Amino acid sequence: MSITDPQPVTTPTSPPGFAGPGESEPAEGSGGMLDGIIEQVGANEALDPLVAKVSDVASKVGAGQLGASLRGRELGHAIHPMLTDLPLACFTSANLLDLLGGRRARPAAQRLVGIGLLSVVPVALTGMAEYDRIDDDQDRRVGAAHAAGNWAMTGAFLMSWRARRKDRHVRGTLWGLLGGGLAAAAGALGGHLSFRRGVGVGDRTHEDGIDRGDAHLELSDEHVNAAIAEGLSTEAYYG
Repeated sequence: MSITDPQPVTTPTSPPGFAGPGESEPAEGSGGMLDGIIEQVGANEALDPLVAKVSDVASKVGAGQLGASLRGRELGHAIHPMLTDLPLACFTSANLLDLLGGRRARPAAQRLVGIGLLSVVPVALTGMAEYDRIDDDQDRRVGAAHAAGNWAMTGAFLMSWRARRKDRHVRGTLWGLLGGGLAAAAGALGGHLSFRRGVGVGDRTHEDGIDRGDAHLELSDEHVNAAIAEGLSTEAYYG
């Protein structure tokens, strides 16, 4: 009978930005260059007046039963990330037609810009509802910059659509390219919040529509046992 060396046991790790049991959160600035830039945005207190303005809008949109629905309570999943695909697809396609489609593609590009502008409305509403549930100050600054970037992008594509309506297609193309750049920048901020910071993720079926100030968190024994197993105090969960 031969004796073989025991195989090493590998421990599964959580995705980047999400610490599982026994794992530590990544250190600040441990990501790449883009993460470092966005972390500087989050640390910039000069954005606090913008945060206050965005928070004022978000508190109205994200309140009550409507806010819970906009965050995906009935679906059980966040709605905002799914809706962003439509305007981005329309705007990107319009930009490509402008650059590669020639004169015959101009009517299609104009229609795509128009459809994209209409689809921005539900994206903005669901985004504001999500923002209303962000508590971390740095995440709120990044979220406010994300919202401002999207508003600027929408303005650029609105100017593009108006120029196209007046047969000023070169001007419309330039406004569209500017809007595409703004969309990329705003998308990087939104992606950082979702994939790096874990903002706006998780089950939505327990949304109760209660305002944050009056909400009470109810935890099952499973949650409490998990907290104890990870060396955390139950006080952190209840208080």
